[in-house]
Amino acid sequence: MALIFSSLQSLINSTADFRIMTSAEQCSLVQRNMQGLLAFYCMLVFRESGIFDNNKTENAVMPLYGYQNVQSTKYISIRLEQDPILVKLMLIILTFSSNCFMINEEDIGIRDGFLYGTFRLFGSQNVYTELLWKYMMYRYGFLEAVRRFSGMIKIALDALRLSSNVYVSNEVHRNFAEDIAEQFEHKLVLNIAEQTPLWGKD
Repeated sequence: MALIFSSLQSLINSTADFRIMTSAEQCSLVQRNMQGLLAFYCMLVFRESGIFDNNKTENAVMPLYGYQNVQSTKYISIRLEQDPILVKLMLIILTFSSNCFMINEEDIGIRDGFLYGTFRLFGSQNVYTELLWKYMMYRYGFLEAVRRFSGMIKIALDALRLSSNVYVSNEVHRNFAEDIAEQFEHKLVLNIAEQTPLWGKD
C-alpha cells in the first residue's frame, strides 16, 4: 500500500496544474481528495497486478478488510475501464475535484486553502475532462465514448462509496490512510519555496 501511495503521489506531482498551486492549496486538495483518489487508484493497481487472480493474495487481505469489502473491491476492479490512459485521466480529473471523499470539519476551516471558493479548481478539471473526452471520441467514436464515460463515473462513485465505508468502519485502514496523507502534506510543506500561486494569483 505504501508503494501504491508513492506511485499515486508521483502521478499527482507530475501535473503542472498541481505544481503551480500554493502549498496551502496543495495541502487542502490532499485533505479533500487523497482518500478517494487512493481508493480509485488502488482499483487500477489491483487489476493490473493481478492481485485478485490469486487466491493466496486475496485471502491475505481478507482478515483485515472482511469478505464483503474484498469482494466489492474485486468486482469494481473487474469493471474498471481496460484502457489505462482513460483511468489515469479520470484520476487526474478527480484530483482537481472540490471534494471526492470526506472532509474533517474540525480542521478544514483553519487549514483550507480553498476556504473562499473551489471555483479555481474548475479550470484544471475542465481541461483534463476535455482531454479525456477528445481522446475517447478519437479512439472510440461518440456513442462508445458516452458509454465509457458514464461507466467510469459510475465506477468512480462506487469506489468512493466503498472507500468511505471502509474508512469509517476500519480503524487500522483509517490510521494508515491518515498517516500517508499526512506524509504527503509534510512533503508539500517542505517544498513551499518552490511553489507559485494557482493561476499566478495570491
